[in-house]
This record gives sequence, C-alpha cells and structure tokens, in this order.
Amino acid sequence: MNSPQLVRHPAPHPTECLHGYVLRLSELNGYASPRHLYHLAEMKPTEISPTSFALTKLATVTNQPQSRLQRIAVSPKGGDSREFYVLGKRVGIAYLNLTGARVCPECVAEKGYIEAHWHIDLMVACPIHERTAVWFCGKCRSRLSWNRPGLLTCKCGAPLSIYLREKYSETELWLLDLIRQKALGAVPHRPVDASLPGAQLATTTLQSLLSLIRVLGEQRLKACRSSNRPLGRDLLRAAASLFEKWPLNLQRHLRNISPHPSDDQSFSLSLDALSIQQAISERFALRRQKTQSTLKKEADTPRPTDHHQLSSKPHIVASSDLGTNAGPERCASTKSQQHTHPVRPQMDCDGE
Repeated sequence: MNSPQLVRHPAPHPTECLHGYVLRLSELNGYASPRHLYHLAEMKPTEISPTSFALTKLATVTNQPQSRLQRIAVSPKGGDSREFYVLGKRVGIAYLNLTGARVCPECVAEKGYIEAHWHIDLMVACPIHERTAVWFCGKCRSRLSWNRPGLLTCKCGAPLSIYLREKYSETELWLLDLIRQKALGAVPHRPVDASLPGAQLATTTLQSLLSLIRVLGEQRLKACRSSNRPLGRDLLRAAASLFEKWPLNLQRHLRNISPHPSDDQSFSLSLDALSIQQAISERFALRRQKTQSTLKKEADTPRPTDHHQLSSKPHIVASSDLGTNAGPERCASTKSQQHTHPVRPQMDCDGE
C-alpha cells in the first residue's frame, strides 16, 4: 500500500487518546472530518473501532512508528474483548466509554489535544476546571461524535462552549482527580482532605479504584432504593458520600443495612472492592431473610376474630314496632371491620 502521507503530521502527545489524535490531525490538515483521513489511509469502517484499529495503515499516512500509536490506543488485552489497556493501564470494558466522545473545552484550549482519561465512563467532569464534561452539542443537541471538524467544533459547526452548570462536591472532584492521575500517570491537582482515604488509595491500580467506586456507588443507591439505571454522576455522588469521613460513613452504612446492627462488629475492612462488596452483599442477604421470616410469621399468626359479628343473627322487626304503615323489614345492619395486613418493612437510606 502506497498511501500518501499527510502534509502535517506532528507526533502524538504521551497522554493523548488515539481518536483525539486523529481528530487533531484531520483539523490541522484542513479536512472536514476524520473520515477523509481514514479514506486517505484506505481504512475500512471496521478498522477504526477501538477493538480493531488498523494502526499499520494509520502509521503510514502519519509517518509515525506504529509502536508510538500503539501506546496511546485503547487496545484489547490479547484476544479478550472484556479487558482493555488505556495508556498501558488495564481497564475492564464495563468502565470505558468507547462509543461517544467527551471533552473539557478549557483543557483542550490550554493543552491543544484531548487526553485519554476521557474514555473512562466515570469521568463526567473535569477536576481541574470543576465543570461538567461536554458530551453533547448545545446547539443541535446531538451527542458528541469523533467525526467532527475539530477538537472544539461539533459536526454541525457550532463551537463546544455550552455545558451543564452542575456543582460537584470536593470529594467528587478528588475522586475524579484520582482517576485522572492513575490513568495519565499525572501529579495530583487537588489537595487530599484528612478525612478521605488518600494514603490508602494512593497505591491502588486504576482498575481497582474504578471497581471500588462502582461497588460503593451501586450499593449505596441500592440501599436508597433507587430504581433508575445508575449513570456515571449518580455512582460518583453516591460513592463519594461513603468515602467522606472515612471509614465512619461506610461503617454507618453497613450498620444500617445489617439485620442485627448491634451485633455487627465486622468493620475492619480494607479498601478492596471485592471484600467490601462481599460484606455489603452478605448484609443485604441477611436482611432479606429477616424480612421474609417476619412476613411469614405475620401471615401464620391467626387474626383477631369479631365474635359479636359472627354470633349475631338477622333480626325481624315487627310491624307494630315500626308503625301500622310499615311492613315487616329485615335489619341488614352489619358492622364493618378493617383488617390490618402485614406490611413489608421499609429500608431507610442510611437514616436520612
């Protein structure tokens, strides 16, 4: 294959994502979208997905070593489509966003490129600029695509400057910054509050951190009886509430979901997603068993009987008692009774 090279082909930055790099090259060379670059490299639609990106063809038109492009690609671990590498860090497919695009316009304006941590699903906001990531166009309302004219331009031509003005707690921003650090190998941007487990999480891997946040977030939402499918922001906020005042809030949460809070003394938990998930799951299982036992006991217990109602008989009233014009009538007056049925105990959301 003798594909022509791009006129401008700067090298990728070490923390840049591959799709962002292609978009940057497309914009530098004056293309309307990366589709023209892929056409130049003779890449088929099946060769531009994260699971099967044709790096050899892209390396030819960019005049870059394939190994350099491989380092910034989101690549599957061997032949396993459930495990990927992001800048050399192992991340499960469940924690990645490989279909849509996200961006912090201020970061792009300062750095000139899109970093790889925006592929992580929990990265819903920028911890540096404290703003929600842009994932849809404020003008055409379409989801952000990698096939667009430029880094900060939507496919409709509008600038990516409109974003949701949401507030994030310090703990949420700290967790987002921790994810960014571990994904990029960057230095911390935000100080760690003494009430947070900063020292304990400093040595965890990116995969372990993402797993821990999801476990805590999902279980916290489950305790609050949230029926909606949890989104990234929901999980982040819920998990952050258990990281605060570490480990008191997590211990309180475990006591509240335990069927025997006074007897539950197993609070010496390590910051390991598997052990915490097991501890929480065991308490939910015990709580379900206790609830089912209570309902069965109430169902088997005989209800109080109104003996007066059962022994009373219809009374025939004489016409003389009612007057000469009144014929004999049957008094059909009965006393109504409202029975109380067993009610499933309600679970408080950590007493809040």
